[in-house]
Amino acid sequence: MNSQPAVNGEKSSHPIHGWGPQNGYVYQKAYLECFCPPGALEPLLEAIEKDPNITFHAVNRHGDLRTNTFSDGPNAVTWGVYPGKEIIQPTIVETVSFLAWKVTAFLPCCLIAFFQDEAYRLGDDWAKCYPSNTPTRNLIESIMDTYYLVNIVYK
Repeated sequence: MNSQPAVNGEKSSHPIHGWGPQNGYVYQKAYLECFCPPGALEPLLEAIEKDPNITFHAVNRHGDLRTNTFSDGPNAVTWGVYPGKEIIQPTIVETVSFLAWKVTAFLPCCLIAFFQDEAYRLGDDWAKCYPSNTPTRNLIESIMDTYYLVNIVYK
């Protein structure tokens, strides 16, 4: 769904990775966000746990959260340093932000129908682009019902 490569002090004028005011430098941590089938989650998390430089969040539609983060604080994954300015930090990963994708984890059961989680709602919307009981719609609905939304950050 989303990814970015690690960038370490690239000029803000770089044609691919640059952004922000002139004469600055940009930084990024390697980041990946994807849907993961439930059968692949455990092997993925076992591999991640072997490297202390990797953090992750994983949550399914039902709100089952898995993470190896030890803090509720933000983890900056993109930031820029520019002359005469404070550090600009436009992108962070944190449990609260990640669960904004998974709003229903914090809601009473009676409100779940009114506040669908954004990532899963978008998948449901894509599924509705296809007629009922077609292979494509069934596949998308199956993914939304069973897969985990996962983000992985290399510190």
